[in-house]
Amino acid sequence: MRVSTKRIVFVLIALVALIASVVVYSFFISPEYKTIMDLRGTSASKQNRFETYSKTLESVKNFSSSLSGGQGAQSQASLILPLGPDASYFANQLIGIAKQSGATIDSVGIQSATPQSSNSAIIKNVGKLRAEIHVTGTYTQMKNFIKGIEGNALLMDVANMEIGGISSQNTSLSGTFSIMSYYQAAQ
Repeated sequence: MRVSTKRIVFVLIALVALIASVVVYSFFISPEYKTIMDLRGTSASKQNRFETYSKTLESVKNFSSSLSGGQGAQSQASLILPLGPDASYFANQLIGIAKQSGATIDSVGIQSATPQSSNSAIIKNVGKLRAEIHVTGTYTQMKNFIKGIEGNALLMDVANMEIGGISSQNTSLSGTFSIMSYYQAAQ
């Protein structure tokens, strides 16, 4: 065979191989590649869903285990909103807050108010205890006393306050505070 004939045969073989590869790619590889990509997307979606369900299940288990100690939660709730009028607990909280702030309590008077009734079966009646307390201390001690009342575990708030004058020898203030505390009243 001549050299030119050999070249033409090799070019034709190369063209047939090129056409065959295009046909194989078009009919066999391209559709399967699309199928593979769809399966990968489905697999990633299922993996993501599995991880989400696993995290949710773990959260539910943790929440369930925290609810199994219901007595602890009830006792913590009773510290915030006692089950009845507990004047001694209220007075102890006020005295403790005063000691932490450095203020001095001169007098404490606690009186009970009538509970507010609720028409709802879910919301219980709420009763109030009112303490009239006379406190002396520096400005910082008074400020820390009020912050202690606002941040205490027992639900209470300052209803009224009157701050008196400053003595000339020491820079202490005197004030009378009206503090409200709340409790769960019987139905």
